[in-house]
Amino acid sequence: METINLQPQTLISLTALIKDWNQDPLAFSNSLLITRNQVLVTDGNIILLSLQFPIEDTDLLQDDSSNDHVETNTGILLNEELNLPLQVNEPENIEELEFEDSESPTSKTKAKLAKIINDLTEEKHNTPLRADPLLTYTWKDQVNEIIQRLNRETRGNQKEKQVRTLEACYYLGKLQEEFQDDPTISKEIREQIKSSLGSTRTNKIWKGAKRTYQVFKYQDLVKLYQTQYISISSLNELSPDEFDRLVKMITHGVRS
Repeated sequence: METINLQPQTLISLTALIKDWNQDPLAFSNSLLITRNQVLVTDGNIILLSLQFPIEDTDLLQDDSSNDHVETNTGILLNEELNLPLQVNEPENIEELEFEDSESPTSKTKAKLAKIINDLTEEKHNTPLRADPLLTYTWKDQVNEIIQRLNRETRGNQKEKQVRTLEACYYLGKLQEEFQDDPTISKEIREQIKSSLGSTRTNKIWKGAKRTYQVFKYQDLVKLYQTQYISISSLNELSPDEFDRLVKMITHGVRS
């Protein structure tokens, strides 16, 4: 069988692309597909974004003689550039990358909130997943059931994982609110989750559960199972001010 290898330049370009893609917020819950000159972003169920680029290199080059180097309009550097060290003004983290283009933080905030609001208000005629309510009654048993569900989130397609995680976090958020005035039980719930999921994942789930419940407690719960964009990551990445604004938008005009 013939051994198939990629050209060295292709590997270098792919390495740079993957590094940049993993810093993009979309990468948290979606996949990137490349077919010849087309790039697709998908959640495993639907195509969220489709980009098509010219095949000819000459069409990709920016004709600017004042520049010391040439860069493609896809943001991938050419041969001469790939081996250069990082420039001083290059963003070092995702927060800097997020606001590097011409869009202001205000417009980016509006865009993020609009996606969530649209997901809640857009008319959807089918519910692909059935509701799976908690069947236990004591808070300890409910926490155990929530943990089991979160540990099952790696199964199924990406869309189903996203919704089932939201579902589990919704029920955890409900428990958080129920025992918000009882710090002893709240601490026990968190410790019970931490002992099963670890500190890092618990911190993400704990924050996401509170936000998920705040969003969906004002909605017909069927909307949770119809979501396309909303995920724990998309809710957690909102700043406190952005999330407060989202809740106000929901309570003042997006109730079912």
